[in-house]
Amino acid sequence: MDEGPAYGAALLAAVGAGVFGSVREAAEACVRVQSVVEPDPDHVRRYDEAYAVYRQLYPALRPVFPAIARLAAQCKGQ
Repeated sequence: MDEGPAYGAALLAAVGAGVFGSVREAAEACVRVQSVVEPDPDHVRRYDEAYAVYRQLYPALRPVFPAIARLAAQCKGQ
């Protein structure tokens, strides 16, 4: 099924309309796993390394985020 997000929205609407009692119930009734893709161990290793760098950078850069936001707003206002 290629509907993706629209299908999810329809299931949520069905829950909201009372067709299903919960999102879990809707998913169990309507969603079928067609295939399972296992992660490539080499990619996992690379993502883990990149995430470790991100975890170090984020706290160091967080104090400058407001300045970056101000600069971005100024660029939009040109």
